[in-house]
Amino acid sequence: MVRILPAAALALTLTPQLAAAHDEDPHPALTIVAPVDGDDDVPTNTLVWLDETSAEFTDDTSELRLLGPDGDEILVASTSEITTPLGAVTVWQPERPLLPDARYVLWQCSQTACEQQLGEFRTRSGPADAKPPVPTETRLVEAADLITTDAEYHGLLVVAAGPDDLDSDERTGDILSVGLPGEPIAFHAHQSVNSVHLGVYDLAGNFSGFTDSLPLEREKSPVSAACSVTDDPPMPLLSAVLLLALPRRRRIRASA
Repeated sequence: MVRILPAAALALTLTPQLAAAHDEDPHPALTIVAPVDGDDDVPTNTLVWLDETSAEFTDDTSELRLLGPDGDEILVASTSEITTPLGAVTVWQPERPLLPDARYVLWQCSQTACEQQLGEFRTRSGPADAKPPVPTETRLVEAADLITTDAEYHGLLVVAAGPDDLDSDERTGDILSVGLPGEPIAFHAHQSVNSVHLGVYDLAGNFSGFTDSLPLEREKSPVSAACSVTDDPPMPLLSAVLLLALPRRRRIRASA
């Protein structure tokens, strides 16, 4: 007797790569390293901002260091974090202010060596003490879990949900994501979120306050590439079903 598999089970048997593809997480990752590599306008009292994966600290022997001119070496310690649905951004503080008009390289180090370079930047002539301006924008567009915006800012852009009367001077609201200038912002929120507030942290940690509620436009996303199958399936599903059923029909005719 030939047993005919249920269609759902047969589909998985014939195209296992399709099932594996749907197990992948299609959402863009939250990637934050600030100061941004190549920035030449960093305040001397800058903080360091890192997402959870750009630098992984697996034990107490890993640390961050800023290496400056003439062997100037500054340890950097974690102080707080910004939590989002896509992960956290950890805020690190150098143990002392940086030198003005100086080049620094950010390293992840062990007790014996500094092996992973995370970025390089140059300081300006002094610190940043005043809060940055509230971001200006003309459009916010979300497509495929990424937001593009015309907002102009220097530092980190905070995207938050909240009521229309969200207190602009407070760091409240449900933070949905954090972004860097000139880069799409990873964003994974429920489709009912149709408006957001924007705020800016400058590199020194001064906060601008939030904008009024801004509309979030949505573009239709194409079918995710993670759900496509590039390899030719071993056999069309319908043909496989017919081939499995065929011997049974022949046996019935022979016994008639």
